[in-house]
Amino acid sequence: LHSTSRRQRQMCIRDRSYIENNYASLLTLDDIAEHIHLCKSECSRMFKKYMKMSLFEFILQYRIEKSVEYLGNTSYTITEIAQRVGFHDSNYFTKVFRAQKGCTPSKFRKNMQDF
Repeated sequence: LHSTSRRQRQMCIRDRSYIENNYASLLTLDDIAEHIHLCKSECSRMFKKYMKMSLFEFILQYRIEKSVEYLGNTSYTITEIAQRVGFHDSNYFTKVFRAQKGCTPSKFRKNMQDF
C-alpha cells in the first residue's frame, strides 16, 4: 500500500512537471494522462487527491502566476501575455485573472508600476 501511494505521488509530480513545461500550449487531459501512462479518470482523481485541486484549476492557476511575471517584467500587451501563457482568448484570460487576483491584468500591472 505504501509503495502504491509513493507511485501515485510520483505520477502526480510528473503530471505537474508536464504542465509546468507545457503550460503555454493547448493542454488536454488526454495529453497529460498519456504522458504519465494512465487513463484520464485515474489521472484526474490522483491529481486532485495530492494537489487538492483539479488539473484544470491547477493549469489556470499556474498560467495566471506565469502571467504575473510577464506583467511585471515585460511590455507585452495583455493579449500577447494571454497567448504566451496558454490562453487563446484574452477576454477569458482577463476573466480568470480577475477571479484569481481581484482585478484586471491592466490594473494589476499599473499597481505593480505604482508600487
